[in-house]
Amino acid sequence: GESGVVLDCERNEVRGTETNCGNLVADAHLATARARAADFGVDAPQVAVQNGGGIRGEIDQPVGPISVADTFRLAPFGNFVAVAEDVPAETFRQIVEEGAIRLPDPGDGGFVQIAGATMVIDPSFPARDADQNTGEQFAPGERVRELVLDDGTVVVTGGVTQDVTVDVAGLNFSFGGGDAYPAVPFTTLGISDQQSLQGYIEGPLGGVVTAAQYPRGGEGRITIVGP
Repeated sequence: GESGVVLDCERNEVRGTETNCGNLVADAHLATARARAADFGVDAPQVAVQNGGGIRGEIDQPVGPISVADTFRLAPFGNFVAVAEDVPAETFRQIVEEGAIRLPDPGDGGFVQIAGATMVIDPSFPARDADQNTGEQFAPGERVRELVLDDGTVVVTGGVTQDVTVDVAGLNFSFGGGDAYPAVPFTTLGISDQQSLQGYIEGPLGGVVTAAQYPRGGEGRITIVGP
């Protein structure tokens, strides 16, 4: 394929703010999971999460060709796309909260790049406190102030978690408790993160990543409230 826009894939970018590179990868996994969910007997996901630490471009992807090798560079770990069904809203919130623990500084590998939702994070509120080895939660985070799915489902509003459940796409690493996320039951869908990204570029995007779809700085999926 090819890209008509620079994709911001550097380490601190994908680990601390919305980026077009993170959006591309998250969109790929959401599209992959929706296409394959029925074959595996699971609900089509409403939203997808991609941990920033799982994007390993380390450098920006320049305008021009995107090779298969580039997709391996961006997604080198061989994790598998998965669906977690009926995740309680508070559990889903704490997945996002875990990635916001270092904000406003970047660098946490758990920072969530998201597809199918918009959210507002305010680092002035308490961060999630959890054991970074086991994921055991000592205190919930309160930094996610708004979290609304594109289908209209309100997960968090005014800092209050709503009584809903969410079908989430992501990687087996994340759903298994990687990055100290709350672990949730999940079903893998037989395709790796790299295959998902390659297939999305070649398939739904028709081989072209455009600036209109993936502007630098993102399109406002994640708002981080500053001081």
